[in-house]
Amino acid sequence: MIIFFLCNSISVHCQDWLSINPKGISYFSNSGMYIAIRIDSTSVYGDTAEYYSYKMLRQTDNYYFTAKGDPWIGEKLMVVPNGWNLFFNYNKDTIKINNLAKLNESWKMYNFPNKNYVIAEVYSIDTMSFLNIIDSVKHISLTTKDSNDVNVESFINNLELILSKKHGFVNILNFYQFPFDQESILFPHLDASYRLAGMSDHELGYQNITFNDIYNNDIGDELHWGYSGISYFTQTETKYIDKIIDKNVYTDSIVFTIDRCYKSVRSNYSSSEIDTGKIKTKYIINHKNSIQSLLDYLPYEICCPDNNDSYYYIIEAIKNGKLQCPLCVFTGLYPDLLQFPIVDPAPCQINYYKGIGGGYGYCEGWFMGDYSDKYVI
Repeated sequence: MIIFFLCNSISVHCQDWLSINPKGISYFSNSGMYIAIRIDSTSVYGDTAEYYSYKMLRQTDNYYFTAKGDPWIGEKLMVVPNGWNLFFNYNKDTIKINNLAKLNESWKMYNFPNKNYVIAEVYSIDTMSFLNIIDSVKHISLTTKDSNDVNVESFINNLELILSKKHGFVNILNFYQFPFDQESILFPHLDASYRLAGMSDHELGYQNITFNDIYNNDIGDELHWGYSGISYFTQTETKYIDKIIDKNVYTDSIVFTIDRCYKSVRSNYSSSEIDTGKIKTKYIINHKNSIQSLLDYLPYEICCPDNNDSYYYIIEAIKNGKLQCPLCVFTGLYPDLLQFPIVDPAPCQINYYKGIGGGYGYCEGWFMGDYSDKYVI
């Protein structure tokens, strides 16, 4: 049954067994790496609805990228009558999901150019517990066949879709790269399938790590961290203990007042010196800074440029409670065309941890042998 209703003055097309939950953000994971779906816009044409997830960074060739690339579930989800949900891969080929299929019912899910095809079949309908909720689910197997209807060995045959009645896919494919037959698919390199890990509209399971999560330290907390590096043949190794003695939260920033103890060792070819001390200092985290603004974004979602309108940033990965953010990732040439920055030998990767802060990571310097490394002890 297809029902139309008004939500926040926007006409939304929905049904039981809809492939994607259009409300809030759905998070999926594979091997500890997270990816997300957030429906940013919906179009309804008569009895057909189209759902568009957020645009993401896509590599267009060996040197250039676009900030307006298709999401990992494909350009859009098209919902048409009689339970059909249509996805579209990188080549705009159609991938068909029969959401209302009954037990043991099968259909042609995808057609290859060489007349081979993929059959999807509902092999089980049951209830399932996930994210501390229970819902009816359909388990859908995939089988690759040739033009003579003979089974063909394929990586696809090992994949499975799990569709829930009220919350969309529990097990979903990377539809953009389906059928995973193009070795030259460029950045980002994502897995073939993902498991539902969280939903923001129900606040269940995994939730996005945000600026406030990362800097949620309280008065009395201690942070032990270190810095090591080499600059022009001088090596520095410093250990810090920061104790928060005051905290003020503003609209665009957080200001920590800390007591800092440190021990620093500087050495070169001929000498070394040790410096120890205790200081009181203020640490200001500005949410409006480009890097800090990035922290509320989703994986591979392009972030606003900095003040000179030339550098763009992305969350490269969310893994086990840590954000991985390359520093100056891309330079803008045109509004939607980006290029790797000129960085020797490579851009830094900056890590942010939930409850521990950020700016941690290893960077190689411009001068031979130079590097810097900020880490949590």
